[in-house]
Amino acid sequence: IFTKAELRRSKEEIRQVIKKLTNLTVQHFKHEESYFSSLEDFKHQQAHKDAHRDLLVKLHSHTASFERSGQVSDDFIIFLKVWLVAHISG
Repeated sequence: IFTKAELRRSKEEIRQVIKKLTNLTVQHFKHEESYFSSLEDFKHQQAHKDAHRDLLVKLHSHTASFERSGQVSDDFIIFLKVWLVAHISG
């Protein structure tokens, strides 16, 4: 998304990348939550689901802002970077 915005790609091209990211994120969360459900002793399942829900709300909010303005905000990029690092590092 950052690269597309920096290269001043069309709104439609950036929209498609955001849509793909959103779809992959939803799919990943569903898979992860299904896996957690299969674990008998995973104590933080609800907190993890809540974190997923909160992240999706923020992602949709940033997406709506992009749709209104046609611009990828710095806040959107920071959100994505923080989320990615936090998710990978656990």
